[in-house]
Amino acid sequence: MKKTIALIFTGALFLPACNQIEEQPKTPIFEGTKEISLTLPLNNGTIGTAMTYSVPSEVKFVVFGLFNAQITTSGKTITNPGAFVAGSRDGLSDFVRGSQTRASLHSYNQTTKDFNAAASDPGNNNYYWAVWGYDQYGNLTHSSAQRQVTF
Repeated sequence: MKKTIALIFTGALFLPACNQIEEQPKTPIFEGTKEISLTLPLNNGTIGTAMTYSVPSEVKFVVFGLFNAQITTSGKTITNPGAFVAGSRDGLSDFVRGSQTRASLHSYNQTTKDFNAAASDPGNNNYYWAVWGYDQYGNLTHSSAQRQVTF
């Protein structure tokens, strides 16, 4: 009787391993940068109230980017800037470090390489998002992996 109970209990311990959550991307989008950790939503998730992340204290300037295609980079340059549709950054009045809501996103202006002042709803679609940061000298030092999200 004890052996039967032990086998049933042991089998139950292995059950959660069969139902693992999909592995989250871990490679920062920019080469040679330290990690910014993304929290929610998980990869291939649906946005709830906000997209959340953790920024190390040494990062002085943060950029949040939303793309309509996978983010591609070479070194420390985005190679598909046409897919950059919205985001936010330090310096905009509604920017909150560590959390971006749908209502706080601004459209990305390809000409000025900055965000427009007025907030803009990107609409319902599948997107990719990432966060990157600069030190006090303007050097790109940190970035997150990218995650896919559905609005």
